[in-house]
Amino acid sequence: MPAVLTPRWLLLDGEEDNGAANPATFRFGYRDRELAGKSTRQEPIVALRCHVDGAPAVVHVLGFRPTVAYRVGVRHARLCAEMGRLKADLNASLHARFAARPELAAPDAVYVVECRCEPAGDDASTLSLRICRPSDVRPYYLTAALTRFLSGLGADGCEVKLLSGEPSYGRLQYTDVTAAVSFKEAFGIRYDTVLHAEDLIPRPDANGTAVYYVQAKDLAVEPATRERTLAFFSNTVRGTFDKKVFDRECKSYSAEAMAERDRQQALLDDAAYARHAQEYLLRIVWNLRHGVTPAHQKIHLADPGRVEASDARFAFGVAPFHVDGTPNPLGIPDNRGIETHSHALD
Repeated sequence: MPAVLTPRWLLLDGEEDNGAANPATFRFGYRDRELAGKSTRQEPIVALRCHVDGAPAVVHVLGFRPTVAYRVGVRHARLCAEMGRLKADLNASLHARFAARPELAAPDAVYVVECRCEPAGDDASTLSLRICRPSDVRPYYLTAALTRFLSGLGADGCEVKLLSGEPSYGRLQYTDVTAAVSFKEAFGIRYDTVLHAEDLIPRPDANGTAVYYVQAKDLAVEPATRERTLAFFSNTVRGTFDKKVFDRECKSYSAEAMAERDRQQALLDDAAYARHAQEYLLRIVWNLRHGVTPAHQKIHLADPGRVEASDARFAFGVAPFHVDGTPNPLGIPDNRGIETHSHALD
């Protein structure tokens, strides 16, 4: 079934944190039994935490081959002429390496599926290999096979340096995390990415989370737009932030109401500020006399019968707080000056 996928960065209950690979994880393993069929064999699988048509799910992407990059001390033109032979030689070398342990060999004897190179200076190139298993990127496996091949080209002692991997004991090591990062780079996975899946195969839910399978070739990235990116920085549901942070809904006001408040602000004089401060002090004193403490934090509870207090004495004629104690922007006057005493600058 066709569907729209958007990466999901927040965890659901019961999900483990994937660290740097979030929201994608890579593993070379088996499909779930429902989709394995009779000829079960290991293959690269990317688990993508995402929303499918708005609902949280996990999509297993099949057929993706991660990329590993090397810097080699061979001229670009010389290396490009050997791309076809390089792929065959690397696959043959790796398969021969596992001859004594056939259980570790790939069933189809394919370890590298594509080779590409780009110039990296006058006498060096960047070699990108699309592989099946991150475990093959080891100094005595893929790196050794690559070094032997380049030696056969007459480039004895040339530089073969791994460029992609995770830092480990002072050097790079290619891991499943690196492979997951390769997937995110290939599909441009970020907060505003939208993917279209042509043939999404559902399977029974796992712990209440929908699970799907899809081939990597059936995923397409929708070009990013400025409007979609900016939408992530706008609050389309008013009050959600306040409810999340303060566990209560705070009031919001229209631009017209705030404009009227600004007009009144321009008319305030010293006497209005003095009345405003005196009303604050009166309510704090009332709280102290009646044991309502801390008095400055519960000023909204002072004199509920309005025997002594009066909202009309505030600068704008309304209280600078709501009945629940939250600030009321329509009743708070501007600060008349910048405080420069030592305590204000701490």
